[in-house]
Amino acid sequence: MFHHEFPSELNLTYINLIREPLARFVSQYYYKRVGFAKKRKSDISKVDSINDCIVNQDPICLKGGSWTLIPYFCGNDYFCQKPTKRALNAAMENVRKSYLLVGILEDYDRFLKLGEVLMPRFFKGSHTLYQSIYTKLRRNSVTAYKVGFHLNF
Repeated sequence: MFHHEFPSELNLTYINLIREPLARFVSQYYYKRVGFAKKRKSDISKVDSINDCIVNQDPICLKGGSWTLIPYFCGNDYFCQKPTKRALNAAMENVRKSYLLVGILEDYDRFLKLGEVLMPRFFKGSHTLYQSIYTKLRRNSVTAYKVGFHLNF
């Protein structure tokens, strides 16, 4: 069961914003090997593409990934800490029951628009503000190198 630290009489509204799981996996892979565009850790020419990493079944590509989101939404029960169908089902049920809004970072624009409709007291004007600063934010947090698994939203 989903556990939270707050008394139920507070009547809290849960929202969250996550990376799209495949995009998160690809980004983590290249970030760990190369770093940010402005602070590179290694020579790009020596980095295998994520496609090659998966095809060659490199252990680096077989661990972690999107699984790390499931315990977050699943809760504190023991079964939530292992990658099982039960943990996935519990996480999905908790999102359905407890969250008003869970957005995907790669579709931040829609997250803000929905926030303005569902929670105008907190989100009013956020979409307009985001649009005015988007270019600057994006430029400062781009991974140095990515090949493969290009996602279009």
